[in-house]
Amino acid sequence: MRFISSGILILTLLVSCAQKQDKIQEDSIDFQLDKVIKTYPDDKVQAFEWSEKLVNKYNSAKILSEIAMIHYRKGNYELAAYYFKKSSEQFKADGKTLQSAEQLANLGVVYEILGLYPDAVSVYFKALQIFKEKNKLVSVAKIYNNLGIVYQELDKPKESLSYYNKALQLIEKQGNTLQIASKYNNIGVVYEENLKDYDQAFEYYKKANKIYENEKDINNQIITENNIANIFLLKNKAIEAEVIISHILRLNRKKGNDNYLNKIYLNLSKAYFQENKIEKALETGMKSLQLSRDFSDKQTEVNILKLLSEIYEAKNNYKQANQLLKNYYSLKNKIAGESQQLKIAGLNAKYLLTEKENKIKILSLKDKINSKKMFILWLVVIGLILILAAVFMFYQLKQKQNKIEMMRMRMKINEYIMQSNHSAENDKQQKNPVIYNSDQYDLTEKEKEVLLLISKGFTNKEIADKLFVSVNTVKTHTKNIYIKMDVRNRTEAAKKMQKT
Repeated sequence: MRFISSGILILTLLVSCAQKQDKIQEDSIDFQLDKVIKTYPDDKVQAFEWSEKLVNKYNSAKILSEIAMIHYRKGNYELAAYYFKKSSEQFKADGKTLQSAEQLANLGVVYEILGLYPDAVSVYFKALQIFKEKNKLVSVAKIYNNLGIVYQELDKPKESLSYYNKALQLIEKQGNTLQIASKYNNIGVVYEENLKDYDQAFEYYKKANKIYENEKDINNQIITENNIANIFLLKNKAIEAEVIISHILRLNRKKGNDNYLNKIYLNLSKAYFQENKIEKALETGMKSLQLSRDFSDKQTEVNILKLLSEIYEAKNNYKQANQLLKNYYSLKNKIAGESQQLKIAGLNAKYLLTEKENKIKILSLKDKINSKKMFILWLVVIGLILILAAVFMFYQLKQKQNKIEMMRMRMKINEYIMQSNHSAENDKQQKNPVIYNSDQYDLTEKEKEVLLLISKGFTNKEIADKLFVSVNTVKTHTKNIYIKMDVRNRTEAAKKMQKT
């Protein structure tokens, strides 16, 4: 991550939950919680059952928030989301609206981790309203910062910058210089990654770096200077980048964090490669690769594998370049799979919340209605479940049919290609130079179709409609095209095809 102070509110917002109540009861609760932490089960069903036993025994907003924190620390985000929500509701019922808002903020953080960004925005706004009413400006600033992160993940840079600037204005009034630097850095990331405005990004990184340098915050100074070096690399100013990175390494040896060293070596390897210092680029690239694996930093490992493949290609060692490229795609697909698993876990979290809330509502009506009405109610619930199951099965069947149809189309295309002769290939080159030229980049057939439509000036939405796929699928193909062709945007991709 290149963000500084990413906005995770868990540790700061749960301070109020540590306040002591009745000492005898508190000792008993703490003992039970300690037991749960030491013998936390791997099975999620058992974890839920243990949690419910504690809730039923003590039944307080505090115990709900403590249980939520246990699940959060254990990485069981589905249950963490459920108990943060229940804790917020209980605090609200007890008339403690501020504590309720703190739990909502925590819930938003969990939703962020699970990739449920619209849900995160929703609970953040609820918490924000309460913090404003209570005039808790520090918490308001943190919520603004988190909204900035969420909107950046949603690729809405305008909204992201708006909330980062709101957070910045509040923090400037408080005079917290390190927090100000953090916001400068985060704003710089938006300009660099979302808007591709490298000059603006450079200015904000410099502002952040100056503060960290004055405050002697070396670790964060290293991060911002490495961001500055990356801007130089993006602008093909390798010599300037190398000078900055040399300074970073001196800082790191003085009082740095070795866990960031792999990212520094990655940029240094890029600088050497741009300067055509192949052996030095290879040496520092291998250092970055080893450290990335030691630190389990998969994202940096992906980036360095791609760079090393290009370095070996420049050395005419095509066998090693090809192997590294295979490793690159393998790890990239693995990361994408893990991201998808988090999203699935997020959907499961929403299902768990809904399922438990429905159960509570049904139990609350048990003493108010007779057996006949209860029987009818259960029939309705079962009917809804059957309908949802039918809809789900229909959706799955539809997906399979679409896949079969796509496979048929691809088979027809392959048959056509197999039957085409050499003259047809030459004709194809003349009529469709974009597709012909794209062969050398090892693009898939679908990526070639996307590239052709990109070269014709179609938008992602128009391409999705023409290819009968989602906009997100088009974006994924586009990112793969950029990586394989080593370009940064649509214009460069189209130009590169015409020059090839």
